[in-house]
Amino acid sequence: GVLRVAWGYLSCWRGRLVAGTMSMAVGEYVSVSTQRDAEQADIEHEKRELTGQSQAELQELALIYVSGAMSTRSSNTVKER
Repeated sequence: GVLRVAWGYLSCWRGRLVAGTMSMAVGEYVSVSTQRDAEQADIEHEKRELTGQSQAELQELALIYVSGAMSTRSSNTVKER
């Protein structure tokens, strides 16, 4: 009687724990995979822009460095490297 009911509840909770863990693992995998795909797409986009508009891209890079509190002179030095 009582032991059977207790064992049933324990089994139920164990199943929920495993299901929750699996759900979290799958969610994390999808999140990381999506982030990796987005980063790879950004890299490919930048490569295409660099081949066609290298001067404009260097200017954009300098603006990014300046907006990050780097002096204009320093940003020009960094972008040329």
